[in-house]
Amino acid sequence: MQKEKRMLPIFIVVAIVVIVGLVWFNFDISSKQAGNTGVISKQLVELTDENPTFDFWGKNFPEYLDMYLKVETETPKYTNFGGNLAYSKLIRYPQLTILWAGYPFSLDANEERGHFWIQVDQMETARNNKDFLNAHGFVKFGGQPAACMNCHSGWTPWLINNVAKGDFTVFNSTKYWTMIKNVPARNGIQEGSEEHGGPHGGKRMGVTCADCHNPDDMSLRVVRPALINALVGRGYQKDPIQGIKADRKEMRTLVCAQCHVEYYFKPTGEKVKVMGESIATDPTKKWWNGTQKTYDEYEHWRDGNKATEIEVDGINLTFPWSAWKKGENFRIEMFDAHYDAVRPIFQEDWTHKETKAPMLKIQHPEYELFSGGVHAANGVSCADCHMPYIRGSGGKKITQHNVTSPLFDINSACKTCHTQPEEYLKKQIADIQKSVAFDLRSAEYATVSLIFDIKKLREELGKLP
Repeated sequence: MQKEKRMLPIFIVVAIVVIVGLVWFNFDISSKQAGNTGVISKQLVELTDENPTFDFWGKNFPEYLDMYLKVETETPKYTNFGGNLAYSKLIRYPQLTILWAGYPFSLDANEERGHFWIQVDQMETARNNKDFLNAHGFVKFGGQPAACMNCHSGWTPWLINNVAKGDFTVFNSTKYWTMIKNVPARNGIQEGSEEHGGPHGGKRMGVTCADCHNPDDMSLRVVRPALINALVGRGYQKDPIQGIKADRKEMRTLVCAQCHVEYYFKPTGEKVKVMGESIATDPTKKWWNGTQKTYDEYEHWRDGNKATEIEVDGINLTFPWSAWKKGENFRIEMFDAHYDAVRPIFQEDWTHKETKAPMLKIQHPEYELFSGGVHAANGVSCADCHMPYIRGSGGKKITQHNVTSPLFDINSACKTCHTQPEEYLKKQIADIQKSVAFDLRSAEYATVSLIFDIKKLREELGKLP
């Protein structure tokens, strides 16, 4: 009995230690799991569309920010038909210079580097350099409109609401270099500084969290008017919170459809008052060929240049989906039907230099082609493959935000559905890609031959009486 009394305090101490240990262990696991989902117990900042920068939103979701910014410092990765290594497509596929003849893509077209770099690359491309274009025979090309920013800049919704005063046509019709001068300084960045012109929340910032997520609860949403307008035209309903009424599964594809689509700049047929630049009235400011500058190819206001009001032809970023109704599988002929219907107001993107044929610049209809494919038919979303679920350091499931090729993580991107070995899947993908590439190259070479034949035939016919 005495022995049991002496042991009782020891048992109590041991029990307390065990209980404290279990409580601490459970807290440690919960903390790590919360961290791995990007959710923290207490928000550090109040998220808002007034500050859509990923550096700001990333304060609350640091793990997701780290994944997204990985592409900034990692060595670019190459795949046979993609990746994020910015090689010149014109050097790899010289036939494109003939196919694009008469359009700036014949001078500069590179493999894209991803969401982080998308605005940097847009601002630095030769297609956005008026002196370069003038020097290569593109004097009539007046420079890119702000409509190009719809997909390249995470500042687009803010600029539409605050600079264009909610007028989508005004935003689209403004010059690219003029609109970008209005991006505000956030996160303590000094107005007009190098950081203000940079990719971290500045004027070179690409896609950001706010483009796909609601600041109130991080639910998925679409914010680009062109997609919303096109979906409403197909039979969808608008939604004040997420842009379009759709379930989360479909939203995991629609957020990508804001940009990975075919589009064109549809004339409104009316004049619209937009922001211009006073440099247009400065006779000392000339382009390389001696003509008057109408805007300054620089992201900040400088040298006395300031905003003015000018009148221009109105345009709107438009997706050619009028023949594609909700619930239907997309067919490429639906593009033909739409462009035929709008031919009286939109005849062409450009005239081919060699054949004089009216041309459409169909660029990247990934959402449309995906919608009629086998993956969509089986309920797979874009995010399932390009942003697959992975395990964080605490073991909890999170989505991969280093958006890149599924080939770099076959196990996460493909093997959720496909049971074949990883090497088998890689070989199967390679076979499919090579087959498609062969057909594409064959069509390109045949078209180039046709272009040369037309040119030769015209020359010979021109010699006849």
